[in-house]
Amino acid sequence: LCEYCPYWEDVRVRQAVALSLDTAAIAQAALGVLWQPADSMLPSSVSYYYSVGQRQQDIEKARELMAEAGYADGFEIRAVINLGSVDLATAVQACLAQIGITMNVESYDLGTQIPMWIAGETDITVDSGGESNATGDPFASTSFYYEGSTLTAARITDPEFNEYFYEGLYSVDPDERAEAYKKMQEWNYENCRIIPICESTRCTAWNSAKISSVYFTNPGRPVVTYIHFA
Repeated sequence: LCEYCPYWEDVRVRQAVALSLDTAAIAQAALGVLWQPADSMLPSSVSYYYSVGQRQQDIEKARELMAEAGYADGFEIRAVINLGSVDLATAVQACLAQIGITMNVESYDLGTQIPMWIAGETDITVDSGGESNATGDPFASTSFYYEGSTLTAARITDPEFNEYFYEGLYSVDPDERAEAYKKMQEWNYENCRIIPICESTRCTAWNSAKISSVYFTNPGRPVVTYIHFA
């Protein structure tokens, strides 16, 4: 939920958005069966992942929060997305409509969409990220969000969030890193800046007459070095 959009300044509105989402239905619409629940801003396959839980859809509570924040009648937002996220965005759009938020979706190719995100031309980012990263290090999964990110639409400048980000990034003590990343994930759950919907999964198949085995150092990123031919 983009920092510069005034509607998201009130944490109650951000919480209402989180409570409006039927994450299982959204995941099903976008990914079919190739998903699993997400319970943190970090993918479960990444180092220092910590489960903070996932809110269950509660439309009545979400509407109450919207009313408390002064938006009982809702409002309109603009969503600039890439062409690959249309199903995902449409499902989110339907959920938000139930609490009075009209999300106007514009879809573009990546070459057009990314510059628009950098320029801050969207009110909300709706996107699917990787279920893992090549190294398993949290930085690869959080670099879009910290205060130095050039991706304006995803950037979080909150001092507390960035304190945990830098502690996790620069500490050489594994316990200190784990604690910093835990606090960062807890902060995000409480503040609802990034609302995880699901983790994507993959199905890999091969012709056993030609390939005898495949070894995955990272389940989301098969490496051809470890393919053994029959």
